[in-house]
Amino acid sequence: MNKSKFLKKSLAMLLALMLVVAMIPLSASAALPDDLTSIKVNGYDVKLDNAKLEVKDLEKVTIGLNGPLTDDWYLRAVAGQNKFTDIDGETKNEMELTREAGYITLDGTTGTVNLQLVNKNTTKETIAKSYTLTLQYVAAYTTTDIEIVDTGKGVYSAEIKEPGVIDVVLARANKEPATKDDKKDEQKADIPTKITVKGLQGATINGNAVAEVPADANDSFVVVAENKTDKETWKYNVVSYQDAIDSFTLAGEEATFEDINKNNIVDTLKVIVPKDTDNENLPVEYVVNGDVDYTVN
Repeated sequence: MNKSKFLKKSLAMLLALMLVVAMIPLSASAALPDDLTSIKVNGYDVKLDNAKLEVKDLEKVTIGLNGPLTDDWYLRAVAGQNKFTDIDGETKNEMELTREAGYITLDGTTGTVNLQLVNKNTTKETIAKSYTLTLQYVAAYTTTDIEIVDTGKGVYSAEIKEPGVIDVVLARANKEPATKDDKKDEQKADIPTKITVKGLQGATINGNAVAEVPADANDSFVVVAENKTDKETWKYNVVSYQDAIDSFTLAGEEATFEDINKNNIVDTLKVIVPKDTDNENLPVEYVVNGDVDYTVN
């Protein structure tokens, strides 16, 4: 009798546990893609949260992904209850949506597109998150956004972290002016740091769509929107200064960095090797930072 009651209680507990597991939403068991923070809208990078873009045509819009989604995730545009288009960034990377097909809802000079993050890893699709893309009609763009096209000498990296500010990692010689015997050295230590930037949606820099601009700590440049009224001054945040050579070893012995000329520039690598080292065939190993021109003889 007691054995029968024990079995019944155990079975009841097992059934209850199974019910609890079944009630957990599928979206909770499938982690959202960490890298899906932005999408391409008409070729421009747009943040998914509070997604907005100025457009000159509310009849159509092209939406794409910056890379493939994994684990059966899809970005879906919804036009109705049973009408939608999916992209995963691999089998299909972008979709062209039209107002005529029901994907764009108009309200005056504003259009909206309903987007969903969908997981198809189960027999039943799971809508993990919903987004609204807002399209604002303008006759001339007001954006002062840019993209970084290239980094020049003296700049190891440049990245836009927030509007109007570019984070840069610069060559170490740019940290201090070159001096020798308390006087400015004729061989200037400062490398003329520059980056190349491109104005988005018709924005210009110095009257050009693409321009090379100074990129030192105190430098700045002005971006003028296509409407010629909106302007923004872009500045720099120097994250760090780096030496061109990160490490150098000769015959297994690590070099020390020295400034023989006393002008704030590392100009000598000093290596002490054992006396019986074969000087005719010394193995050299080195690591350099960034796009550096160098020769080892």
